[in-house]
Amino acid sequence: MSIQMKTAQHRHDHEDDPEAKPHRFVNNKLPDGLAALARELWVASSGNASLRSTALGRVLSWRLEEAEDILDSELSQIKRRLSRVGEVEEAAGMVLRYIRAAQEGTSQINLRIMAKVIRGLAARSRAKASDFLRYADAVASLTVEEICVVTCLLEKTVELDELGISKDRDNKAWSQMIDDLVPRMFTDQQHVAEILLAASRTGLVTKAAPFKLGPFCTTPFLHDLAELASLQRAITEEGLE
Repeated sequence: MSIQMKTAQHRHDHEDDPEAKPHRFVNNKLPDGLAALARELWVASSGNASLRSTALGRVLSWRLEEAEDILDSELSQIKRRLSRVGEVEEAAGMVLRYIRAAQEGTSQINLRIMAKVIRGLAARSRAKASDFLRYADAVASLTVEEICVVTCLLEKTVELDELGISKDRDNKAWSQMIDDLVPRMFTDQQHVAEILLAASRTGLVTKAAPFKLGPFCTTPFLHDLAELASLQRAITEEGLE
């Protein structure tokens, strides 16, 4: 076999084996865990030092520090070590997407939910960055109003499921949500329906009746998200109740 062929075969073997790829971390050493990895990536993404010397830069720096604290508070609770390069690469993909959201000015409540999703995925044996990206894209675009209304609808739906009530479940959850939110938070049912109509772009909720503005119902995607991250806990921790 020629040298060129051997080199090509060696490259192909390493591309198929993620554990054979050389890692590129500080001192060529794998971080001890996900929280340590996140801290290294925050340092690498800290930005232009001259910008931080301006008033605007200090405000942006403060926002990013808040976002870093949120992520660290979630990831510090994960005790499992990152023992393989493949795990580090997948975890880095998730953390970098979170950092980008923070840099783009994503609200703290959205960042908190995203951090909880990372924690939830990290608890699984083979977490993939692509799984997180799917949730992150949906969560990052939600407004505070949408988060509150979607969470309320989810809670009512889950309560009915726990009671074993399947008949007319979506309409009942909708009615209970309206009773809870109107007029305590919103003026009327139309306002709530318009918020959920906007939130339906994320795939977290959908219309129960296609040709009416309401009612809306939860989707399997929302329930999958809720298994990873408690939306209500995020709302409570942000003091938005």
